[in-house]
Amino acid sequence: LEETQSELEETQSELAVYIRNSRCSSRLKVLKFGDSVEDYVLFSPNMEAFTSHFSVCSWVKKLKTDGFPYWFHYRTTSISNEISITDNGYSYMFSKYYLYKVDQLGITPGTWYHYCMCWSVSSNTADVYHNGIKVGSFTTQSGKMLRTGGILVLGQAQSSVGVINTGSNRYTFGGELYKLNMFSKKFSKKEVRAMFRAGMCSDYTERRHGSYRRLTWESIIEQSRSGNVQLVPVCCSAVE
Repeated sequence: LEETQSELEETQSELAVYIRNSRCSSRLKVLKFGDSVEDYVLFSPNMEAFTSHFSVCSWVKKLKTDGFPYWFHYRTTSISNEISITDNGYSYMFSKYYLYKVDQLGITPGTWYHYCMCWSVSSNTADVYHNGIKVGSFTTQSGKMLRTGGILVLGQAQSSVGVINTGSNRYTFGGELYKLNMFSKKFSKKEVRAMFRAGMCSDYTERRHGSYRRLTWESIIEQSRSGNVQLVPVCCSAVE
């Protein structure tokens, strides 16, 4: 881990405040995924805005304790893991990956956490953030651009482009997502930290980074859903 233990403890303390001051609102919904191989969201997003830089950020609730749960898998005909993110600590891009230790970050089933992966071709680096803290990074091939024309699956892994891996439910996410957005910008550490500090129910991200939100949470929840994937009320605290 790249940050100090005191900073990690600080973020856990902030989350505890959110929980203590939580409120339930029927106006705010999360995507809740079932635990079978049939439970996922599959669509073909326009990725043109992200070929040279992007940040993918979301609030994530981990509910499974085993397997290799994918909550984001963008696959093209050229690369199986163009972008892939699991809730057991793996972040992939161009089939390279960074692994952070989930237990060291206090990620336990039933706990919401904020995640961002931020990349640019100019830096050839993808930075991984957990609850506003940069926990690691990995280098991508010089000059390599993100490919378009692929399929994005939320909640499951693809065995080939657009084909769900139904052989085992070890790749099934089975958790919850909220405010998953993809931005046409590589966010800085300061920007990611501010998003986390604003809290789950704040509209800070939409107000501050609205012009860069090119794959939006609002468009994602309008996509067709397979199996047991539901929009359910979220309990959270807006911290302005």
